Amino acid sequence: MVYSSGFKYEGNWVRDKQKGHGKTTSSDGYVYVGEFAQNRYHGKGLLTYPDGFVHEGVWVDGKKHGQGKQICADGKVLEGEFRDGKIYNGIGVLVHRNGTVQEGTWVEGEMEGQGKYTTKDGNKYVGAFEQNRKHGQGVMTCPDGTVYEGTWVEGKLEGQGKDTQKNGFVYVGEFLQDCKHGHGVMTYPDGNVFEGTWVEGKRHGQGKYTTVDSKVLEGEWKEGKFYNGCGIQVFSGSVVKEGTWVEGKMEGQGKHTSKDGEKYVGGFVQDNYHGHGVMTFADGNVYEGMWMNGLKHGQGKQTSLEGQVVEGEWKDGKIYNGSGVLVLPNGAVHEGTWVEGKMEGQGKY
Repeated sequence: MVYSSGFKYEGNWVRDKQKGHGKTTSSDGYVYVGEFAQNRYHGKGLLTYPDGFVHEGVWVDGKKHGQGKQICADGKVLEGEFRDGKIYNGIGVLVHRNGTVQEGTWVEGEMEGQGKYTTKDGNKYVGAFEQNRKHGQGVMTCPDGTVYEGTWVEGKLEGQGKDTQKNGFVYVGEFLQDCKHGHGVMTYPDGNVFEGTWVEGKRHGQGKYTTVDSKVLEGEWKEGKFYNGCGIQVFSGSVVKEGTWVEGKMEGQGKHTSKDGEKYVGGFVQDNYHGHGVMTFADGNVYEGMWMNGLKHGQGKQTSLEGQVVEGEWKDGKIYNGSGVLVLPNGAVHEGTWVEGKMEGQGKY
């Protein structure tokens, strides 16, 4: 019989129902040869898919149910007991319609023991499984070159492991729920190394950061940032800070080199230049004196690269009361006496 949809059935009928041995061919290329009952696959049968995939085995009410064997077009085989259309107990390779491939052993419908799992986008896990989840020792490799290896618990990295990123970051240490958590060592692409405590993927707790040229920053970290301790902190753009940190801020004596080449040596309060300090500017000018909240404030002396000096009281970064020669960053030169921030008396501009 050929239906209007293009579906074709050849075989036995009982009371207008497909029953006994028969063959169906669908319009989209599915072919089943085997036993039927109540218009459904029922008993032993062979189903061939359009892509060449074949399932041979026992069917119940239209579903794979009982002993069976699946063979992919490329020869991959899955054999064992099926229930309600799914592998239940068996061994082999299961190819899903979405492109995911599972290879291993199934016990009561779940992957168990050693196996392999490959997603359609190329992520591949090789290792131990329990109840269809990564569980035990295993290695996950991503298409971009990222590799996770270690102990897995219920699908997540737990305990000791290693995370190698495509951009050169390498972490070796403890994990919790796929996050760096506990003691671990991170090696950065530039060769710098952090060793210490991590919480939920961030440096948090006691740790030590060592640069490739042996500069050391050691103390307490909080949510990824240095919090309490002392040493040398190197930032991007050649920015370097050296000193003591209290609750995430530089305090006391220290050094700071900015990305444009300015170098400050002196006191800090709350990350700001504060107290006595010496600043060598990028143009070669040098200021030595008092600072407040990051600005020249109080008694100080500024000397230009050519030896010109202006000395006196500074306020909010500018000369306030004093005399001498002031060379500005734009090259302008002011020579004379300043009273309350303004030039007074004889002078030169």
